[in-house]
Amino acid sequence: MSATGRRGLWTAASALAGGTLVAPLLQARDARALDHGALDPPVPPVGAVHTIERPDGARLHAVVCGSGHNTGAPTFVLTHGLACDHRLWAYQARLLASLGRVVVWDLRGHGASTTGPGPLARALRPEVHAADLAAVVTELATGPVFLAGHSLGGSATLIALRDDPALRARVAGAALIATPMTDPARAALAGSAVSALEAASVRVLFRWMVGDPALQRFFLEGRAGGAHGYAVLRTGGFGARPSPAHIATLREQIAATPPAVRRATLTGMDDMDLRGTLGAIDVPTLVFAGGRDRLVNAHQAATLAAELPQARSVVFASAGHAVVLERHAAITRRIALLAEEALTGSADLDRAASAAT
Repeated sequence: MSATGRRGLWTAASALAGGTLVAPLLQARDARALDHGALDPPVPPVGAVHTIERPDGARLHAVVCGSGHNTGAPTFVLTHGLACDHRLWAYQARLLASLGRVVVWDLRGHGASTTGPGPLARALRPEVHAADLAAVVTELATGPVFLAGHSLGGSATLIALRDDPALRARVAGAALIATPMTDPARAALAGSAVSALEAASVRVLFRWMVGDPALQRFFLEGRAGGAHGYAVLRTGGFGARPSPAHIATLREQIAATPPAVRRATLTGMDDMDLRGTLGAIDVPTLVFAGGRDRLVNAHQAATLAAELPQARSVVFASAGHAVVLERHAAITRRIALLAEEALTGSADLDRAASAAT
């Protein structure tokens, strides 16, 4: 690994460790500041509940908002990432429902979706999530389709668009938010020279962090766990001046995802490498990234935007991996503008990417 890569990894680890030591003080200080997330809380999406049965026995939970539109209206299908659920899209679902149908759904093992009877390691691979996404679109989407995915949800969106020409033909636009092209270890260190041994070491560290039951109790359960979990999420998942309400909603979703599911989902991404395979995705796409994202290096976001035939990148310099919450208004506005223009047959990506909010 290069000196820059080692320094970045050491800085991130030190910040996380330091945050846990001063967790109660950090939480108390944030509580005294104006919390914009509390003024406009992320209320879970409300709509018609659907269950989609998959051939292997898995049951996917989905919520359809804005279903009063006619069948020609667009459908926005939003896919969350690892250790979250459909509630991540609270802001986007509320605002996009004024334009068309909005489908938010839970990945297998997350939220109210099940994994089926097979081994978790096989059921929770990215290509399985991609096939599930295609099934959700087939079952619930009407009219032109717009896809949005955060983190692993963005990777699943890319795989679905790459591997399913019929789906790709239905999609009029896409938004990829903090989306890795490779496994999380390499995504976090993109742009650095990483040996196989170093990448494997980081993978082991990540699996321990997301899937160890003892860490679950220390960071996510009880009063002390609330403070420590707050500190780790604040430092590792968010950028500058995050909203305590946003941190709390993300922590709640992570705590609700079983450690075994988190670990198996992460393990399933070990051999994911989408680089050099995305040239057929000729869909107008916005790629959103946080300049302080410690999990998907901004270098990888730029690489992703450059590889897609019709894409523009939007970087929010002070946001982190939870940019989908931190900059929800700006992201939603740009998705809405992309949809409005695509429906008229002239998707101006430059205009959508630079739109004022």
